[in-house]
This record gives sequence, C-alpha cells and structure tokens, in this order.
Amino acid sequence: MKQNKREIPQEFKPARQRDENSSIFGFTKDLTLVSYVPKKNKSVVFLSSLHHDSAICSDSGKLEIIEFYNKTKGVVDMLDETCAMYTIQRATRRWTMVMLYGMISIAVVNALVVYAHNMRKDQPEKKTKRKDFLFRIAHDLVTPFVTKRYKLSSLPRNIKTAIVMCGFVSDSEEDTMQDPEDYEAISRKRGRRHVCSRSRDVKTQFVCNGCGHYVCKGHMSMIVTCDTCKDKKETDESD
Repeated sequence: MKQNKREIPQEFKPARQRDENSSIFGFTKDLTLVSYVPKKNKSVVFLSSLHHDSAICSDSGKLEIIEFYNKTKGVVDMLDETCAMYTIQRATRRWTMVMLYGMISIAVVNALVVYAHNMRKDQPEKKTKRKDFLFRIAHDLVTPFVTKRYKLSSLPRNIKTAIVMCGFVSDSEEDTMQDPEDYEAISRKRGRRHVCSRSRDVKTQFVCNGCGHYVCKGHMSMIVTCDTCKDKKETDESD
C-alpha cells in the first residue's frame, strides 16, 4: 500500500527507532495490516484479507504475507497487459463507466481462464485463442436481442438480410419466423407499385416477400391463418 493513506496508523510508517526485519501487525475481523522494515528508516505496508496471523515461512524466514505477495505480484501486471490487449475501454468523463469497462474486461479474462481450464481437462491438445473466445462471447450476448429485433415487422429489409448473413438467424429459423405481418412493408417508406402502370401513380407500403418489389392490394395475395392451424402445420412438418 502507498503510505500516504490517512487510514494507516503513524506507528506503521517509517521511523528511525525501528529495527531492520522487524514487523508490526494490526488485525481486524477480516483484514490484516502489517508493516515490515527491510532497511533502516524504511518500511513496507501490506494489507491482506487472506492471512489472519503473524506466521513466518520456514524456508525463507520471511512473513507468509510477504512471501505470498512476492509470488503473485506479477499477476496484476499480467492482468493489466491482457486487458489492454483487447480492451473495451472508451473515452468517457463518467467515472462509473470507467469502472464498468474495467469490471467487464476483468470478467472476460476470468471467464477465459475458467473456460481454458475446463477445456484442458476434456481436450488437452486443443488450444483456446482469446480472440475467438471474445467473438463467441459477444455473439452469444447479442444473439437474443438481435433475434428479437429480427421479428419486428418494421425492420428494414437490408438489416434483416445483414442479420441472416452474420449468422444470428439460420435458414430454418428464418422460415419459422415468417408471420402474416411479413407480407406487409418491412420499412416505413412507401414506394410505387411494380406491377401496375405508371399512369396509376399510387404509392403502397406492401412489399413482395419473394422479390422485394412494392405491390398493391390488387396484385397481391395474403395468407391468413389462425394460431391453431399454424401450430398444426408446424407439427405436421416436424413429423
């Protein structure tokens, strides 16, 4: 810890009267604070929620808190480097968003560690690339929202086509999602009818489900089906 924190007692800070390799401990219910003097007139302060005693390592003769810190201190730098490699950080002036970006980055790294550990048990020879793992996470997170948006009758056709091309909706799912509303316009724009002559310059909002051209009610056919018959037809097709 940085020793400019107001919460650190004055007794835990560097002092000339303290001997080398001496330690001072402070205990609470969940935390342990220790001040270690490696050199004269210098002290290092550690705060731990894992250790709750003043145990000393038998091999090196140092405190277990210090030994544990020396073994794991490089993990923090490695985590920062890993998060910065594929970061979701964006420029913002809100500190809450900065915290959210950091939490998501750390959560993704932890998820990859757990996933790679489980995959190593089942398939030891298979390696997990972080880039592919991030793509899968992003795809799985947005799939429910994209699928829900795909069902909107007012969604433009080009966006629906992009959703299918990106693999969010398969061909079989695309067929099952077609409702009678799909025969109506999938955008709020109106266009000139494709079949009628230009002398009848009447705009329409209906679009052919096959070719995508605008069509009037006189040159279109709509299929009206109740929910019971629709469910029965889907059951027959599945059989």
